[in-house]
Amino acid sequence: KGQIPKIWLALIIGTTLSTSGFAELKKLNPFLSDRQVMAIESLAAGLMLIVNRLGQISKCISGVAELMALTKQKATAGGADLALVDEQIKLTGKALANQLCTTRYYIKKDARENAYVYDPRFLVFEFMHDIVLRQPQVLLVEQFKAAMANGSSRCHQMLMGAGKTTVVAPLLALLLGDGKRMVAQVVPRALFEFSCSVMRSRFSAVLQKQVYTFQYD
Repeated sequence: KGQIPKIWLALIIGTTLSTSGFAELKKLNPFLSDRQVMAIESLAAGLMLIVNRLGQISKCISGVAELMALTKQKATAGGADLALVDEQIKLTGKALANQLCTTRYYIKKDARENAYVYDPRFLVFEFMHDIVLRQPQVLLVEQFKAAMANGSSRCHQMLMGAGKTTVVAPLLALLLGDGKRMVAQVVPRALFEFSCSVMRSRFSAVLQKQVYTFQYD
């Protein structure tokens, strides 16, 4: 008596990942209409899209500042230093151009519905970690999802720096660890501590998952 259920942001974001999530909101507040529930879902998605894009703009501003600093440095450089600065300007400019042209590769147009569709789990993952998923990462994760759905196995080799530990592995854990299946990540001993810390950091804020470790020979 006298108690009111409180709904917090992490709960609303979590409901976007469940097929019955917003039905649970109606249990907390039975006076919510279906239209209001849909509005909550849209506002949550809009918030995540805007915040994530602001993070992307911040990275672009940092890239512009770095490029301007290198341009000023070039004016006073000479000899071998000039060639080095030119190379740094080229690399920084390329990185900035890639940042400016970044798009969301998991949002696709559905011709039948004349609308855009997306998996909200990709959006939530981006929002949680202030990143924009690269196209190869999205394609690879979707291939693993399809393989799991078909009951087949899949193996893929990734180059260093492609995000296998910080992006692909945690994202697969989010997509495939649905309460009925456990996701196991096997790593060499040298990468054990780093992999554990990354996985735990990924699931310690907005969405929380338990990360257990097993030691065996």
